[in-house]
Formats: sequence, structure tokens, C-alpha cells
Amino acid sequence: MKKFFSLIAAVLFAGSMMAAEVTITPSRIAAAENTAISAVIDGVSFELTTGTVNDEQIRIFKNQTLTLSAGGANITKVVFTCTANGTAKYGPGCFAAQEGYTFEAEGKTGTWEGSAESVAFLAETNQVRATSIVVTFDGEVPEPEIVEITINSGLAYVDNCANAGWWQMFYESADMIVSLSNINSTEAPGTYTMADLDPSYCYVQYLDPEKKISFTSGEIVLAEEGDKVTIKGDLVGNDGNIYRFDLTYGDPTAEREVDVVITDGKVELSESSEMAVISGTDANGVLVQLALHYTGGAFEGDFTEAYLYSNYSVIAEEAGVYQSIFSADIHVVPGNANSYKITATVLCYNNTQYNIDITVPGDGTGINNAEDAVKAVKRILNGQLFIEKNGVRYNVQGAVVK
Repeated sequence: MKKFFSLIAAVLFAGSMMAAEVTITPSRIAAAENTAISAVIDGVSFELTTGTVNDEQIRIFKNQTLTLSAGGANITKVVFTCTANGTAKYGPGCFAAQEGYTFEAEGKTGTWEGSAESVAFLAETNQVRATSIVVTFDGEVPEPEIVEITINSGLAYVDNCANAGWWQMFYESADMIVSLSNINSTEAPGTYTMADLDPSYCYVQYLDPEKKISFTSGEIVLAEEGDKVTIKGDLVGNDGNIYRFDLTYGDPTAEREVDVVITDGKVELSESSEMAVISGTDANGVLVQLALHYTGGAFEGDFTEAYLYSNYSVIAEEAGVYQSIFSADIHVVPGNANSYKITATVLCYNNTQYNIDITVPGDGTGINNAEDAVKAVKRILNGQLFIEKNGVRYNVQGAVVK
């Protein structure tokens, strides 16, 4: 009997000693520059107050802190492999001294050993640059959660900028934003890994509560199926989960029509920004904002979607839900004393055709409700609000962004 209980104790002890080892390399963290960085790699949370991650290094800036945790499990060992030796700049000796931490005076390795639910490392004397961080903790590496994202035709659009050599797929709803974009390809169909995708434009952003997921690895396949395009595949998020995409989109068809009559519309003309903004809200609360290319002189004539600044042009039937425009046929007739009569047929990616009739009275100046619309689009694009001219994109300060 004594031997039996000894065997049970040995098994329990061995079980309690099970340990997982996770290796964190730059390729497992979404690229970022001079910013706070957060990621989950195989159950290990990586929280850096300010730093940079590129293809080769994890850079922990001077006076900044990296905190590692493992979902409540005890971390028992952390090993840094750095780009310099000892206390030299970028070496493991640049971390602040703490109990359990040692480093090679003539080598590139720094090691912490102990038992704690989280361990923090302060780059005290200089920046630390690591090529890998190996974390050992009690327990097992958890299985990642699979998050399925399915989007049907008419709810997403692709901006295929052949002249610029890249494409972007963009989807928005009241709950979520999905953006995927490549780095450089004039031929959109094909298989894309993270080496081919642009991390700045590849993300899933949840709006309530607000959370943004960037991607670290995986691949997606973009294919043409008849008159539609599909994007399918798995990308690993910086939260450690797998995001499984099944996206289908194509030219929307008008499944419904909405008549929009606005009697107190506004027009703002700006030669400096080469933009004319038409805006207003009808009696049912439908907000319209159409931003057209304008270089000065008389504002009148016929305009199509080719004249639209797409990221400033939206229609919203309810607050916060802004529909992207697929096609537009706009007619502007000026009257006396700054008045205008504007009619438009606009087809959006929510499969709705909006028949718009806007009257701008003679005393109309400025923009009505447009500021709210522009701010919403800016929020949706996470600060990447831009204007495109001749295949080049500019941010609101006039700098090239792509």
C-alpha cells in the first residue's frame, strides 16, 4: 500500500512539474515602430510600453518596460538572446538589475529564473535589442481559438489601385471593421503570406468594446469566381487566436431603393484641398456627404464616382453606420446667391440605391453634419484618412501615405 501511494505522489508531482516553453521571435509579433506593442504568443502575453519590432529584432527602448505573463501560470525562466554582448549598447546587461536575473558579461544571453505570474524587464542603461525571447512556464501551451469571419457579397469592397501596384479590401459595419491589403502586386489573384501583406492596412477592429487585432503569420488566397472575388485563409492575430476569413464580394445590385430629399443642404468649396463637399440630412435622418474633386471656378455639371473622394463620401441611414459608395451619377446646377440644386443616384455596398434630391438655399454656407461624418470615417480608418490623386495617396497634412 505504501508503494501504491508513493506511486500516486510521484505521478502528481510529475504532473505539477509539466512546463511549456515558448519562443518569441520578431516574426511572431506584428511589425511596429516606436509605439506600445501588445501580443499573445502561444499563451504568453507580451506587453512593451514603447519599442519597435522589425523583421530581425525586438527593440526595447531605454527607460521602457517589457512585461511577460502566461495567463496566470507561473513563469519559471526567461532567456533573452540579444544583438550585443554584456553591458554594451543593445546587450542583455542593459536591463535593470533584479533578483533572479543574470547575463553573460562576454556573451549575448541574459537569463531570469524564479517563479512569478508576471516578470517585468526595464531597459535601464540603454536600449535592448533581442532576436529571441524564450519563456518557460508551468502548464501547457493553450490551443488557439479559431475566430471565423464571414462576409458576403455587397458588404465589402476592394480598392484595386493598379497604378499604385496594390489592392485593399475594406469592410465596415456597426460592430466591426476588416481591412486587408497587399504590399505590391498588380495582379490581385494569388496566395499572400505576411511577407506580401501590408501590416498597416491588415487588421480586424472591433468597435464596442474597441479592440484592434493585427496579424503575425498565416496566409490568405485571393481568387476570382465569375463576377465575384473571394478571400479565404487563416491569419494568426496578435492576441494568439486564428482568424479564419471567408470573404466574398462583387459589384452590388440594387435590392432596395431609398428616396432622400434634403431641403437645407450645404456646399463647401475649397480650392486649397481640391474638394467640394455636398452634405445634408433628410427628414428621416438619412445623412449624405459627397466629396467631389474641385479645382476652383464655377461648381456645376455632371459627376460620377470617378470624381469622388471615397473616404470622405458616405451615406448613413442610422448614426454611426456609414455605407461606402460603389457608383454615383451626380448633377449639380447652381442658382442665384450661392444656391444649388443637386440630384444624384448613388449605389452603395449595402445593396441600396439612394435617389437623392438636395436643395442648397441661397444662405447656405459651411457644411451641415459633415464634420461628424468625416470624423467617423477617420475613426473607421484608424487615422488613415487620405485623398487619392493620380494614383498617389496623401494624408490630411499633405504627406504621401502609400
